[in-house]
Amino acid sequence: MTKVIAAVLLILLSPLFAGIAFLVWLTDRQSPFYIAQRTGLRGSTFAMVKFRTMRAGTSKDGAITAVGDSCITPIGRVLR
Repeated sequence: MTKVIAAVLLILLSPLFAGIAFLVWLTDRQSPFYIAQRTGLRGSTFAMVKFRTMRAGTSKDGAITAVGDSCITPIGRVLR
């Protein structure tokens, strides 16, 4: 049942997600998505896809970003 609810919500929210992706893309004409490798159950890895909130090519290497960090895009500030 939860898979059905998730699928319905994904379909209903897809116009919003497309709009957010377009706005992120407009900031610097780079991919609007950030793909992070995460560790799941029993050590298996999976790719987690998120909207990019920082400028493309910026690697913080695990550092915490401050509120006024210049690496964060204007749309990223709203999304965060």
